[in-house]
Amino acid sequence: MKNTASTTCPPALLTRLAAAAAVPVCVHGTYLHCWEQIRTQGLNRMSRNHVHFATGLPGAGGVISGMRTTSEISIYMDVPALLASADAFPLFESANGVLLCAGDARGTI
Repeated sequence: MKNTASTTCPPALLTRLAAAAAVPVCVHGTYLHCWEQIRTQGLNRMSRNHVHFATGLPGAGGVISGMRTTSEISIYMDVPALLASADAFPLFESANGVLLCAGDARGTI
């Protein structure tokens, strides 16, 4: 089974985040071979329903979900800017603390 919000977390279990203060850190982990595409095209949800973010680096302050421990690059999201355009880019938190954003119509942030 794929690890997507639709299969592991029904939409009713997602909490929409409206205040940037509620999310002091929002970080996406990825790999070096993905960086050039992300740099030029933005983060994309790919085959998932959302781009996944963690509230910190794996193992830091109890962070256990949202980012693979093998990630080579950490991309920090500007949450105030993201929430300022909340109609286009709503940010959610799942029951296990993963931050989720579907991005635009193409799934890109």
